[in-house]
Amino acid sequence: IAHLTPADRQRIEHSLKRKLDLRCALFVLIYIMNYLDRNNIAAARLKGLQTDLNLTNPQYETCLSILYVGYIIMQVPSNMFINRIPRPSLYLSAVMLLWGMLSTVTGTVTDFTGMVVVRFFLGFVEAAFLPGALLILSKWYTRRELTKRNAILFCGNLISNAFSALVGAGVLSNMQGTLGHAAWRWLFWIEGAFTMVVAISAAFILPDLPSNTRGFTDEERQVAQLRMLEDVGEADADAQGQAAAAGLMMALKDVGVWVMMFTLAAYVVGLSFNAFF
Repeated sequence: IAHLTPADRQRIEHSLKRKLDLRCALFVLIYIMNYLDRNNIAAARLKGLQTDLNLTNPQYETCLSILYVGYIIMQVPSNMFINRIPRPSLYLSAVMLLWGMLSTVTGTVTDFTGMVVVRFFLGFVEAAFLPGALLILSKWYTRRELTKRNAILFCGNLISNAFSALVGAGVLSNMQGTLGHAAWRWLFWIEGAFTMVVAISAAFILPDLPSNTRGFTDEERQVAQLRMLEDVGEADADAQGQAAAAGLMMALKDVGVWVMMFTLAAYVVGLSFNAFF
């Protein structure tokens, strides 16, 4: 690409970012489903989940909290793994397919033990999405561009908060007794099935890495790699022989990471009430 004129490069970059933005827009929908499948238990409770499963209040709260145990356990190892594979889009699609299945299975549980087990593994699997999505975005966009794309991605959380109650109300008010099943079970089945449909489409839409992704010309892939080299001053790759654990230790020693962690924790605690009302 050394022969490209500034005008040619600008044209290729424009085409590259347009394709990227269209394909990465799917991350917003996935984030919406990630949040819906995680929190639809609160809507299901309003239509008899707690009564049908004979859950006490402490047991119900345990079902809520156990999801985040799996989430915490898997989040860091998942990103250490996804950074080492050449096709992260397939990994995230497979993860989404699994959590869609687990969300669907939630509609079949009959007791406290079953709900706790399913919710734990739901959190375990869902943990891969958000850090994985942020990783893929960071492989393509410069630091200046990334702030806007990350903000758009996090809109998925807000959109889910805005419409999850409406989606739940639509299912819960119309599906009670359908085929002999409670409406709250249909809520898990419908939302889980839709998640699996999105997961299958994600395997064909989401980008991989600038060096190997499909749907881009050779010039666009080369410009994408050059952009990242210019932005960070080095190739976007781990040092030869550097283990994933080395990156983890660097993160643990970074004060900024800890500040962001406590800031995000305070933010999530402030929003946690919606799981109980």
